[in-house]
Amino acid sequence: MRVHTAGRLPALLLAGLLAACGGGGTTASPTPTAPVDTVAPTDNPTTGSEGPFVNPCTGAEPAAEPNGPPPAEGATALAVTTVEYAFNGLLAMAAGDYAVTVQNLGAQLHEASIFQFNEGAPPIEELVQLSEDQAFTHITQLAQAQVCPGETSEAVGVTFEAGVRYGAVCFIPDGFTAEITDPSTLGPPHAIGQDMFEEWTAS
Repeated sequence: MRVHTAGRLPALLLAGLLAACGGGGTTASPTPTAPVDTVAPTDNPTTGSEGPFVNPCTGAEPAAEPNGPPPAEGATALAVTTVEYAFNGLLAMAAGDYAVTVQNLGAQLHEASIFQFNEGAPPIEELVQLSEDQAFTHITQLAQAQVCPGETSEAVGVTFEAGVRYGAVCFIPDGFTAEITDPSTLGPPHAIGQDMFEEWTAS
């Protein structure tokens, strides 16, 4: 499963796992030290599309905006952090409007793709094993941020409703650091190989 805002889900969550890191928040982007490395056209693991491989974490590309609506007026700040291989700050969420930022405290590129389960959807352990088309019949995408190591995304607006199931996943391939130039060396997506996903019900 790969969730994208533009309606793509496996290989997760939103149209663009853009070819730039989700930054622009309180943490500065790394100083560019070299041009972006590319290899022959391939299935780009950060975008799910065919084309030259671009590593968004070299600092040579502008920071990508997160996908999602702006926070509602008066929304509660919610700081989510990512590490290898977990999310912190999402469980035991109360219903309400939130301004969500994602900070990457890990050594690899991560994403936080947040979605709502549709009625009758399987548990997240089963959902991440489904094909893209199958998975999107079970969820409604809410927001996504792809964040390079040491960076923090800008805030997006997310509303949680009491009694409703929500989830978050990271489908970035394992081993995706700022030094990667060859996508063939990357491992399986974090959600599949490392169980980097969360499911919760808003209270």
